[in-house]
Amino acid sequence: MGLLWKASAVIAALIGIILAVPYRELDWDAVIIPMAQNYAESSKDSAKPLSDKIVLVTGATSGIGLALTRALSKMGAQVVALGRNPKKLASLKEEIPSVRTFKIDMGDLESVSKASDQLLQAFPTIDILINNAGMHDGGGNIFGSPPNPQGFDFVFTVNYLSHFLLTEKLATALANSTRPVVLQTSSSYHWAVDGSDLIPDESTGSPPVASQPGGSHGFYIFRSQRSYANSKLAQIYHARSLQERHPALITSKARIVSFCPGWVGTSIGGTNTIESFLINNFGFPMEGWGIASPLLAMFEIDRPDEDYYINTLAFKSIEFLFANLPAWAYRSGIRDVMANVLANFGLVVQRIMPVAGYPGKSSPESYSFANRNALYDWSQAAVAEWL
Repeated sequence: MGLLWKASAVIAALIGIILAVPYRELDWDAVIIPMAQNYAESSKDSAKPLSDKIVLVTGATSGIGLALTRALSKMGAQVVALGRNPKKLASLKEEIPSVRTFKIDMGDLESVSKASDQLLQAFPTIDILINNAGMHDGGGNIFGSPPNPQGFDFVFTVNYLSHFLLTEKLATALANSTRPVVLQTSSSYHWAVDGSDLIPDESTGSPPVASQPGGSHGFYIFRSQRSYANSKLAQIYHARSLQERHPALITSKARIVSFCPGWVGTSIGGTNTIESFLINNFGFPMEGWGIASPLLAMFEIDRPDEDYYINTLAFKSIEFLFANLPAWAYRSGIRDVMANVLANFGLVVQRIMPVAGYPGKSSPESYSFANRNALYDWSQAAVAEWL
């Protein structure tokens, strides 16, 4: 009992020390503004280097999307905020009068298609598209998320398939930009899955398991985690497929990158829960280091070959431990457990290991040419009705 008490005291002391470490601040004047000027090809010594840029942000009324909307607006960009809640959109417009708002339900492909047509009419040229809207259906939901109006898994639709459709619809406007950027909000949680749920079954004609209501196969206890992780891996597949296959974006030499923001103090983990308490106390501030990786990924044009960014070294252990996991590690649930342990470790220590503009490695499976091709082909067919 004494040993247990001592161990608990040591752990509590370490946590206290970590919480006492101040968050790293974004260096706007020396780093962010000059990078934005370089991206915009503006030599003006100004705090508004993006004054002639059109930026679309999905999920712009909360979390990382809201923080990016505020930051990019301050740098002079015409931010087009996409969200599904009219009250939140109105509140955002009141806070930032320069923002243009559009109602869009990322869980409904019909809504995404209609909003895309309206956006194309209003903005024939789009410089930056930030595919950010996302959700998690909660760790306690062992049956996964319900179907969306078109019958697809809801988390999969919001986090990935709706963004696939949106990007396809807006590709021509992006291609009209002198320096188009597509930015995908992913997560280091994508390491929890091996890509098998994202591959359609050619022998039976069945769609990817991740696209079906429930979100994944396997253990019920991990279903919500797998559903979320699959959607974030799909975002990385999508980015790399766009780089290789989309005629308009290849021609325009678009910068297409994915990023992991680390744990950020947003409401994605819910409110008034243990998870939300931990995230809000240990996570990066939403208005600070929480948007370091997307800003740097967006503007770091001098590294054209890098396409995945992280903002903390806390998840480097994942790269080492997951490098050569066998297939049975996913089938048995061992990979899920490892991912949870390392994710929570990262939550606690990330604030003492921040890095700026770090091009990270995504999971080995995320580089599978065959997997991303198969998903891209299926996704094109799945959204064809709304193109």
